[in-house]
Amino acid sequence: MRSPAKSVADCGLELAHHDVLRHPQASNPSAYADRVALRAFSDLASISDEEFRQGMVELRRHCAAAPRNQEIAVDVDLFIFWSPLEKESSE
Repeated sequence: MRSPAKSVADCGLELAHHDVLRHPQASNPSAYADRVALRAFSDLASISDEEFRQGMVELRRHCAAAPRNQEIAVDVDLFIFWSPLEKESSE
């Protein structure tokens, strides 16, 4: 599988910066389970109601066993690209 940076480089852009940003989802596991229970995440639309119900049972069980003060967050890759042509033409 090709990396996103390689694919973009084939289009004439160069990687100027890459960073990983921590994006909070909920202040604790219980709050995260409550948020997921709203079924507002688009990827949850693709599963049946029964699969969702079963998954929520497991998620709530997992969250109940997790430390209560544990923040739930996801890491998001930030890529910044630039075009060498744009830089040359602006000088």
